[in-house]
Amino acid sequence: MSPYFPSRTSFSSEREAIDQAVSSTTSFLKLAINKGHDPEDEWLIENENF
Repeated sequence: MSPYFPSRTSFSSEREAIDQAVSSTTSFLKLAINKGHDPEDEWLIENENF
């Protein structure tokens, strides 16, 4: 598995951005785990622009 990069990075509100970040990350992790991958720190990468 490679790191997940969201295709959408702009939202109309902070709440919407947080909800989408949690939802996307959770879905990515569940998909990888269900495919038999063990979680790895490399899945999460620092946002150098933040």
